[in-house]
Amino acid sequence: MMNELDARPHRIGQHHFRARFRLRRPDRAVIDLRGITAVRRHAKDYQVSSGLDGSEVAPRAVTVA
Repeated sequence: MMNELDARPHRIGQHHFRARFRLRRPDRAVIDLRGITAVRRHAKDYQVSSGLDGSEVAPRAVTVA
């Protein structure tokens, strides 16, 4: 029986939009360097400090060309 974390990638793969998501090389390098635990902890800290409750999407950074 799969636990919740193991089942999540399978469920994500079922959604067309989410199945297309791939980490870019710089993002993978950060995970390799710092570890997935540190990346998840940082994401959780950001979520808490931004006042997001998990159902909201973090605001996108605006870039000026």
